[in-house]
Amino acid sequence: YTKNSVELLENVPHRSYLDLAITYHYILEISPGNFGNILVRNEHLDMWGVGEELLYKVAYKNTPFLLAPVLTDIADMISDKLMPNSDMGEKGIMYVLHNEKKSFGAACMLYPKLLFDISKTIGGDYFIIPSSIHELILLPSRYVADNGYLLKTIKEVNQTVLNAEEMLSDNAYFYDSKVQEITTITG
Repeated sequence: YTKNSVELLENVPHRSYLDLAITYHYILEISPGNFGNILVRNEHLDMWGVGEELLYKVAYKNTPFLLAPVLTDIADMISDKLMPNSDMGEKGIMYVLHNEKKSFGAACMLYPKLLFDISKTIGGDYFIIPSSIHELILLPSRYVADNGYLLKTIKEVNQTVLNAEEMLSDNAYFYDSKVQEITTITG
């Protein structure tokens, strides 16, 4: 969620990260292979007798295993959905990062060492586009000539395509593989 979700954040334990807010969800299996989640609220922490710090430590350790990351070349994704058994052309231009449950996949950007491992796979530095709370789009930096256009596109998609509750941010992020750090790209 964005830090701008003030009303929501007043009632849930959270932690600031870049221009975002990390929130916590309790994942439960409704039926075999069918999962749901409950947003953890301040009253849950009171009932459980724990604080946000412990919640963060447990989530930091468990989430990469419960919601394992999946990196997919977008050419493969399009080819699989639209034209099975065909080649959609050049690969390595754009990737989608989500998790195997395809829910709250943007949290993958918090997984230890994952972003660095991805930089080795895609060949260096890259931009992270917050497609939604469920997935991120990754663009190798060699393919981005204009940060302004990138930000304009993100904002346009957020305003016209996404539901407000699934929007993550109007900003982009840059992963520098040399210093292993994410920075926010703002307009």
